[in-house]
Amino acid sequence: MSEAQKAIEAPAALPFLAPLPGESRTAEVARQLEESIELGLLPTGSRLPSEGDLAEQMGVSAMTLREALASLREQGLIVTRRGRGGGSFVQEQAGRRRSGATALRGYSLNDLRDLLDHQGAIATAIARLAAERAGAEDLRRLHADNERFEGAANADARRRADARFHVDLAVASHSSRLTGEEVRFQGELSGPLWLPRGAAADPVAHAAGHAAILAALERRSPEAAGAAAETAVRSGAEALLTRRLELPE
Repeated sequence: MSEAQKAIEAPAALPFLAPLPGESRTAEVARQLEESIELGLLPTGSRLPSEGDLAEQMGVSAMTLREALASLREQGLIVTRRGRGGGSFVQEQAGRRRSGATALRGYSLNDLRDLLDHQGAIATAIARLAAERAGAEDLRRLHADNERFEGAANADARRRADARFHVDLAVASHSSRLTGEEVRFQGELSGPLWLPRGAAADPVAHAAGHAAILAALERRSPEAAGAAAETAVRSGAEALLTRRLELPE
């Protein structure tokens, strides 16, 4: 196998996957993994951790995990290979995601406003904790995410880079529950915010928002980090609400 053909190895611990209560949560496990794939947190070609490691990390039984993986295989999200060098691998997802406008039309104005209020509260808490807890590796990863965002060549690349920044910010809070919440928000809102024919966000303003959050983290200022995150979320929320009002029912 050539170097180009070798699988991308996902780390044994995936910090963007949150533990789930109980052992009968097949749909929830599948949802978390599907969102992680669609957001690019698990990129095309990456090999998932072993079933045992993944089940332990997500707090579910091996049977629940196998059922969730079977669902992902049926959707064409992963493929499982047996034998030496085998495992479950993420497949190319081109053409799967709905347009931003189609996804946004699925929300009533009240439901969207409620979701955005929830996201704002979570984002502020995440940023404040990250300012207190982020380590050098967390900051390095966030700077790399923002550079990737600024260099993105198209709307889908911006969507994935922006989602990665906010998920890695949640990882830097060192709270698995808050990280799980942020992944869910990005799964629901990144498409309406960024994808073609439904894009509502301003890339320049978003990059500035990332930079403001990073500066606050480096100063170890929870107040400034929370304020910067709140401003960034409010800007995106206003764009989404305006876009939703413009859509025909």
